[in-house]
Amino acid sequence: MRDLDEVAEQLYGAPLGDFVARRKEAAAAAREEGDRAGATAIGAFPKPSTAAWVVNLLARESVDVVDSLVALGESLREAQEDLDPDALRSLGEQRRRLVAQVAKQAVALADDHGQKVGPSIRDEIEQTLQAALADAAASDAVRTGRLVRSLEPNGFDAVDLDGAVAGGDTPRNRPSSSGKKSVRPSQTDEVAEARRRKEELEGRRREFDEAKAELEAARERAQRATSSREEAQRTRDDLRSERDDLRARLDEVEDEFTRASAALRSAASESDDAADALSSAEDAESRARARYSALRKKGE
Repeated sequence: MRDLDEVAEQLYGAPLGDFVARRKEAAAAAREEGDRAGATAIGAFPKPSTAAWVVNLLARESVDVVDSLVALGESLREAQEDLDPDALRSLGEQRRRLVAQVAKQAVALADDHGQKVGPSIRDEIEQTLQAALADAAASDAVRTGRLVRSLEPNGFDAVDLDGAVAGGDTPRNRPSSSGKKSVRPSQTDEVAEARRRKEELEGRRREFDEAKAELEAARERAQRATSSREEAQRTRDDLRSERDDLRARLDEVEDEFTRASAALRSAASESDDAADALSSAEDAESRARARYSALRKKGE
């Protein structure tokens, strides 16, 4: 059976507009080799949304940038575990700057590859980067370069990765690190204030845990609608990709129309000039014929 990860690497690293044709070719090749299961699996690979394709491009061609994003996400999660508000504030500022910078770089990279990115798609790219910062498994998903759809950050909760990555093995949500929190040593009177602040933060964390439990209960009640929602989302992403392709084709047709209009105006001008020249030539010919006829009569 064909290595699905290898096939997915090739498909999701190709130009977005070539995806459907290449998927068909890969499935046909697997079928010719007698690998029916592989052909079926390859044929089921969904076309990535434009935002997912741009993030995949970034993961392949700007590995150092993605690594920086992942490193910042790890620092953020550690600060959340330590309940360190100063670190969270500082890292939060870094996060906002880095996400905006990386999104801008991703848009420029897509443009270099001939793929235009509008404001709504850029928003999806930024959301995906935010999700990678917030969740370790989401960052793993981004680094595969095989995203099918954009990701959405979910606060302190795990990012929904169901159907988000194509191929064989896909990242799974990993539990955050846990353990006894250590208090930073200090020999000053500030220790008591630091302890009081820590206790207050822990109280807030307990409130958050209670709210999280209520949220989980609500999610369980909504679980029955998950399958239809995911199918609708995949359909929407496919249609969005098709819409983007059609818009790009429309731009090309409009450019061709503009050039054709200019050519028509030029041809019309040349036609008018030719008509004037023809009329003048006909007049000259008529006068010459009259003079010729007159001379013939005199000669007779």
